[in-house]
Amino acid sequence: MSGIAVCADCGALMTRKVSTVSGKKYIYYLCSNHKKFKRCTSHRIREDVLEETVLSTLKELIGQLLDADEVIRQAGEMQNRRIDIQKMEERIQANEEEINRYNRMLVSLYEDYKEGIVDKKDFQLIKENFEQKKTIAEQAIRNIEKEAETAAQERDSDRSWIEEYRENRNISTLTRSLVVNLIREVRVHEKGNLEVVLDCDDKFHSMLEQAARIKEVERTERMAV
Repeated sequence: MSGIAVCADCGALMTRKVSTVSGKKYIYYLCSNHKKFKRCTSHRIREDVLEETVLSTLKELIGQLLDADEVIRQAGEMQNRRIDIQKMEERIQANEEEINRYNRMLVSLYEDYKEGIVDKKDFQLIKENFEQKKTIAEQAIRNIEKEAETAAQERDSDRSWIEEYRENRNISTLTRSLVVNLIREVRVHEKGNLEVVLDCDDKFHSMLEQAARIKEVERTERMAV
């Protein structure tokens, strides 16, 4: 786990330490920030506990990934596209409404300025604030459109990256190569709680969200029948 396990609180790498007590060897990890500088807390965890927990968590996450992949595959490409387009349109509409709101506010502000309700200094400050927020909403629309384009390209791209996880769904032991290939980092919390972040973390969460949307649409359609 060296180089993979990190302290969940300060982000420092966890250091492997071997101790021998009464002839018995103990191996554990602790926060390097604590060990070197006495900062943070030890986050101490036995190596065997760490590896067992990482193994079981990894298997669970792989299962979630492959289950989501199956939901997406069965739903079919057309339904996926329809859901993506619907979500994109909703997000664009929300930002367009935000832009229209600031346009109305700018018009109202100008009228107040012309009538002397707002002085020139306040007018400029408020105007700049409204225009900045309007620009942010406009940029958000461009980002959403780019995101939709990227998502469409990803749907058409090679998804062979999933196969390595599929091949290791029923792993029984951890190896160094397996950990390095499949896991980005393991965040160790106090009291031994762990958070395993897959190497494909962004894609992993994207697939879970997509599968959840598909299930929700299917549930709604069943209720409507």
